[in-house]
Amino acid sequence: MWKFATLLIALVAVSNFQVAAQTAVPASVTVHLALEKRRYMVGQQIDVAVQIKNEGREAVIVSNVISSSDNRQGYVRFDLTDSAGRQELPQVEMVGDNLAPFPQQPDWRLVLGKWIVLYANDSITSHLTIDAKTFSFLKKPGKYQLSAEYSSAGLAYPSNYRSIGLSAQDVGLMRFHSWSGKVRSDSVQIVITGNGR
Repeated sequence: MWKFATLLIALVAVSNFQVAAQTAVPASVTVHLALEKRRYMVGQQIDVAVQIKNEGREAVIVSNVISSSDNRQGYVRFDLTDSAGRQELPQVEMVGDNLAPFPQQPDWRLVLGKWIVLYANDSITSHLTIDAKTFSFLKKPGKYQLSAEYSSAGLAYPSNYRSIGLSAQDVGLMRFHSWSGKVRSDSVQIVITGNGR
């Protein structure tokens, strides 16, 4: 119980809320992609590191869930462009619905598991995978550009805060604002070679 009370104090500052709401500077959230290597063989799975970074001056709450499953917490939609400029979207998209009943009181394990405070210049990184099942382009050798769009409805979105047992009032009392919106990533080049080449 003492640990939960300490976490609540860390996340909530009633006396500072009005000042923070009036003086907060919008956070600049950016998305960067990185690969372990540039060259892959046809059929090989590709690990993509997705970094979410706060390049603004103010701390901001962001989703700790960075997923290629469509959800309102932290959704990454990749797209791939071939050397001819043709763009391909993922062939298979999953939906990350949560059908569990909402907690009746704050569940701080869920809060800390799904949301995080990013201070200025802090970032979080998650590793997602793509392959020829995701993009048919990857079934043949060539050079491709991979980029992504990251989106989040933010902690202030009703189903996001209710799923962790918070109320609108709880969210309103938090010291830090939550980030919501959509942002494009930079792009990385992927070279696909034939087997044995």
